Amino acid sequence: MNPQKKSKIPYLFFIFFGVIFSVDAFFIYISQKTWRGVVTENSYQKGLKYNQTIAEEKKQEELDWKMTISFNYFPQNKGVLLVNLQDRNSQPITNAEITVEIRRPTQEGYDFSQKVEFIGGLYEAKINFPLKGQWDFLIKAKKGDDIFQETKRYIVR
Repeated sequence: MNPQKKSKIPYLFFIFFGVIFSVDAFFIYISQKTWRGVVTENSYQKGLKYNQTIAEEKKQEELDWKMTISFNYFPQNKGVLLVNLQDRNSQPITNAEITVEIRRPTQEGYDFSQKVEFIGGLYEAKINFPLKGQWDFLIKAKKGDDIFQETKRYIVR
């Protein structure tokens, strides 16, 4: 063995840990840049109203309304939402006020709502989307004090 020759093992340790720290720093940077913030706004207040939410859900079940939802997509980020609302006797409900909240679950700042009009036996809304991608539709029907809501997820291509 040559006494002048130095060991490379300490350098390999430094290189190994340098790579680990660099990769970790990169992951931390990416996670900070891609996090869009709070998942649920006012989560504490919503948690306090949990029993009220359960009561509203039970009331909706007692209504026994049926909501059939379809979405027809057209090119250029446009589409038509069709809603068929029926009571427990399968009779159409024609005088309800229906709104749809359209939320983008993957990105903040693009959520919007739209009123749905009763046209030709169905409730209809023509929708222009700002972006392609995944959208959640929260359809809320209100007739007097009765409220019925349904949620669907669609992809605009």
